[in-house]
Amino acid sequence: RKDSSPTKREELTPRKPWVAWGYRLPYHLLLTLLFLYPISLASLSVISNPEQYSWRIFLFSTVASVIALILWPAVRRGSELVHNNGTPWVWPWYPWSLFVMLFVSIAFRAYALSLSFDPVLSLEPAASDRLENAFGAYYLVPLVLACGVLWLEGGCVSRSMRTQRWTMLIPIIATVLSIPSDNSSLPYAEFLQRFIEQLASPLWLTLLASCAFYGWAWWRGVALAEFGVLMVLVLLTVVHSETTNVRTLQAPVAWPLFVIAVIEVIIAHRTKLSVRALIGSVSLAVGVSFYLFQTEALTVRIAVLCMTSLAVLLWIGLHFQDRLAALCRRVGAILLVVTTIAGNIWSAELSQNESEFSLRALAFTVTMIGLAWWYATIVRMPHYMLAGLCNLGIGVKAAIWYLLNWLRSVAAWQGITSFLLGLLWLLVAVLISSWKAGWLRPAVQRLHRFIALDKT
Repeated sequence: RKDSSPTKREELTPRKPWVAWGYRLPYHLLLTLLFLYPISLASLSVISNPEQYSWRIFLFSTVASVIALILWPAVRRGSELVHNNGTPWVWPWYPWSLFVMLFVSIAFRAYALSLSFDPVLSLEPAASDRLENAFGAYYLVPLVLACGVLWLEGGCVSRSMRTQRWTMLIPIIATVLSIPSDNSSLPYAEFLQRFIEQLASPLWLTLLASCAFYGWAWWRGVALAEFGVLMVLVLLTVVHSETTNVRTLQAPVAWPLFVIAVIEVIIAHRTKLSVRALIGSVSLAVGVSFYLFQTEALTVRIAVLCMTSLAVLLWIGLHFQDRLAALCRRVGAILLVVTTIAGNIWSAELSQNESEFSLRALAFTVTMIGLAWWYATIVRMPHYMLAGLCNLGIGVKAAIWYLLNWLRSVAAWQGITSFLLGLLWLLVAVLISSWKAGWLRPAVQRLHRFIALDKT
């Protein structure tokens, strides 16, 4: 009778031998890259354009990073692929120690390729003897980020919080590597200039890749990943496609702040946290200010900033019910009056004459009055009734000014200003006399009930 029990060799053999190709394929590809890539560079010796050498030397580590990402499915499987590997090593020591040595060898090979194949036609013989070349630390940024992706995935699969926290340092290391050196050789400076002109600065590209890295980590639920996304976006406001270091930072741009605003508003909608809504709203307001910084006048920027901030506060006060939302509702009543004043000043900038300005200011003020009283009925706060009355006074002033300009243009009445001032003082005197006689007390009581939203 044939023994059906498994032999020792069968116990050491994986149940599915084909799955080992998850490690074998990238391993063989990396070895092929290490040994055959120099031969491909040597075959270009007949090409007269030296720029192709520099670009192909740079692409060595980029190709290696693409091959490294082929390991991602194997990392997702964890130790399942190598649980019976026939060695005394367990996962992750086997087979990851092999790949660590390969990645280190690739980093040294990238530098060695620059020494061996980088053209130094612009150097004197003495400088060539010093082995000056175009290699920079930013050559290794794609490989560092690719290894970080694999490390992050391994930490998520194994549910190791410590590993996940350590991977959050990978984009920081890549960002430091992407900052070009100040004490560089002539080939280094020449290729860096070509790199910036044809692509972008290494720092800017690294920040974009770091944002994607943190975004993926955030999607996988890694702690601090959200903070990393926000910090990278804040840096992108001053780091442009030509920025290489701190001395070349440029004027802020608005699009990263708009991205932050969208992210925070979505989170606020899901979590019902007014703090997140406020962060996103402030980012939106500041982004609008940055967007108008170079194109519009100061009064326009102030007016738009007031309008954006008012919309933010009213939205937070309407959709949230915590303490911060209550504070936003109170501040919103004050900002509503300030926005009305700023809008009137903006109308003066947009208008060609006094009549057009008065008409614009009157239309804007009437809109703000309606907004104040509508919001007061929604949130049941007398503050907005008072704000509406203040705006009503501003609207009356705009209406009187419009009437004054109309009478001047139609009747050519030069003394109309003195006449209206006299009528105003007469109205004040009548009101004082009516108050002393007690005729205005019922009207004041009704006004008080109106402001307090009392329907009785």
